[in-house]
Amino acid sequence: MVNMVFLNNGSSEFSEKLRRICKRSPFGAKVQSYFDAYTGSYPFLDFWLCEGGGVSSAICRYYSAVCLCGRVSAEAVDFITMLSPSSVLCTGEDRFELPGMKRSEGETLQFKNAPEPLPLLNGGLAVERLEGDMLHLKKVFDLLCSSYREGTSLGDFEPYFIDNSHMIRHGASEVYALSRGGDLVSTLSVTSLTEDSAVIGSVATRPDERGKGYAFTLVSRVTSGLAARGKAVFLHRKDMIPVYERAGFVPCGTWAEYTREP
Repeated sequence: MVNMVFLNNGSSEFSEKLRRICKRSPFGAKVQSYFDAYTGSYPFLDFWLCEGGGVSSAICRYYSAVCLCGRVSAEAVDFITMLSPSSVLCTGEDRFELPGMKRSEGETLQFKNAPEPLPLLNGGLAVERLEGDMLHLKKVFDLLCSSYREGTSLGDFEPYFIDNSHMIRHGASEVYALSRGGDLVSTLSVTSLTEDSAVIGSVATRPDERGKGYAFTLVSRVTSGLAARGKAVFLHRKDMIPVYERAGFVPCGTWAEYTREP
């Protein structure tokens, strides 16, 4: 196994191999966006390439969370097990066991065609891309906290802000808002952004503004804009899949997430 897994050595060869594996993939977008945003050496971030048996994969460890792009080989499973992660995100096409971890899964969708016509904004609403400053990200954070289902937590604001502002500054993610007079109504995050791919996540609307199509409007506008920039746009869902299909997404695969059991 040791001869099959290669740690990032900062070489152009490693970078090019990683880019080839990650190209136009929702899991690759996550790995590649971190690779692009965090150049240099960091104690909380590592990248590996796993090669052998005709299978290649790229592995990213961000703190204790792992993302894997590519087919899952036995060597990759053994190596990830050794890392003892808190969570693992990967394609759902491969099934394997990780000791002490439970598996959940859902659909991966890709944006193909914008609905016609796109919803029109009214009532003083406007879509804007946020700069990633503390004031705007605190509003987004508070909206997400108020919108997520009970039992789901984003944690503390400080680590959320540090990670998101860094990724935004380096062009590896984007955050959008649907606002009325400066008040946040709905929000959408492009959680991973590379030269060829984007992953949509963290879509939420203020509880008192739900049921008016605002999230649908924001998703439609942002994804159409990303596609016009040449990005393959993906998202991962467990539910509300018909809503995203109406917004122009089609199923293109599955995702699996392993989380450590208490």
